[in-house]
Amino acid sequence: MVSVSIGAFTASLLLYNVGSSLCRRDLPREAAARYFADLSIGANLALTGDFPVAAYTVKGTSIPRHDEGFTDFRRRLVQAVGDARLSCWHLFGAIPRQSLPDVQRLVSRADDPGRGLLLGTLFKPFGIAPFLLFWLAPVACALVFLWTAWELSEIGHEVAAAILLILVSTSAYVTDSLALDYSAVGFYVTALLLLIPPAAYAIRPLRRRTLRGVLNRAALAGPMLGMCAIARSASLVVAPFIFATLAYALRGIPGDRTAIAPSVPGIGPQSSRLRRVSVTKLVAVLAAALLSAPYLALRTYTNALVTRTSVKYGVEVPTQAHDVWLSVWEGLGDFDRTKGHFWLDERAKLLVGQRLLMTPESERIFRGAVIRDITGDPVWFGEILLKRLATVLLQRKLWPWRPVNGISMAPQKAPNEGATDTYYSLVATADTFGVGGCRLEVPIQLPLLAFLLLMLRTFVRFVRGSADSLCAPALLVVLLATSSMVLPVVVTTAGGIEPQAFVLAYLLSVAFLLETLGNGIQGHGRTIESGTV
Repeated sequence: MVSVSIGAFTASLLLYNVGSSLCRRDLPREAAARYFADLSIGANLALTGDFPVAAYTVKGTSIPRHDEGFTDFRRRLVQAVGDARLSCWHLFGAIPRQSLPDVQRLVSRADDPGRGLLLGTLFKPFGIAPFLLFWLAPVACALVFLWTAWELSEIGHEVAAAILLILVSTSAYVTDSLALDYSAVGFYVTALLLLIPPAAYAIRPLRRRTLRGVLNRAALAGPMLGMCAIARSASLVVAPFIFATLAYALRGIPGDRTAIAPSVPGIGPQSSRLRRVSVTKLVAVLAAALLSAPYLALRTYTNALVTRTSVKYGVEVPTQAHDVWLSVWEGLGDFDRTKGHFWLDERAKLLVGQRLLMTPESERIFRGAVIRDITGDPVWFGEILLKRLATVLLQRKLWPWRPVNGISMAPQKAPNEGATDTYYSLVATADTFGVGGCRLEVPIQLPLLAFLLLMLRTFVRFVRGSADSLCAPALLVVLLATSSMVLPVVVTTAGGIEPQAFVLAYLLSVAFLLETLGNGIQGHGRTIESGTV
């Protein structure tokens, strides 16, 4: 089967490139502090059932300074990995439990709980595997690859599927993001790609769409989305778009069922006020439930673990979730130059005084400040949104090309942007591609041009009323582009990694355009051949 071959090959290529990216680093020695926090939380969950509990005091994602517990945990973990001779390719290679400190400290908050929760669940049967964390998102993404290859092949786009998945699997930005230890942003990238398979089903001809097919895809997307969202809450922005594709897939499917009149003396059909029951509406509700239930179940389970552990330790712990209003307040620094917003925790601390960041109290303060600034000057906020929109759509920060300009991205222009360049540098920029240890930076304007051409051509054909094979695939590009634009436009472009995810829409455009070009060349060749016979 062609789709299976495409999916298996590209998924294998993706995992190979992830492993190659990991092996270039001295891991776990130079891993980010968040890696050690998640691994310690997962280990304690597997061994004690408590969550979230670590071997040292966890303070956000920053490296705990002068924390002997952290230093001891990292030293002993690195030593255990060396003694066991584990490498980046040993997903389930385990170390002895006694090699880690026998310490349990309740974690006040460690952002999104997903990676610690997944690790703890997998550590129970497989043991404490130090390299497993790096592979959680890549394996999930590989499964999405298989589904994507099948769905696109089913609508006659095998070539586009192959081109898209090869581009994504060779994208250094994607592979670095999937295996990033600093944060779980790889699950956000996976969630965006998860939108493509159900969207591909939604543009099938009516005769090839069924109510059962919609429910099956909701049931398949639900657990994947739930896993992504519990690991990276930003993934939830994709949920409405997946549901929209499922609802769109229901169009035209016969589903109305007339009501049955009761045969009760004295009660006629009109007085019973029974209405026609729409089966398609019922399926839409069931699809929404199947899509959201896994995440709600995981969130409920996590909250129950936190509550139980809080009672055990006698300390109240807030819900484990990534901060929202701190990110929004800091994020306004990407284009604010008048109201004091900065993409820096140090500047945010000035607003909350001596209070710690990432607490319920600080969140209330940041929320009030953001709402006050926006409502007090909506024009200022509107200008920021427009600038963000242009930044994401055009990927202007990536326009410099190293062979010509000597740099790979435009440097920040104002102090308010704070650590923006640092966040952009956490992974390879989205214009970098490669296999194994070989990487090449390409001009970002090339895939941008493909995206703009596809949108323009589709619009012109639509206005002319032409039945064009690209009109339907363009819906996939629009959905992917819109969903990947929500987070950087609404929150910030300063996060660096999330704004670059818009390039996925570029790559999908390249895939469809190259496929169409190939079909056109092939069709032209057949015309010439038939004319010479």
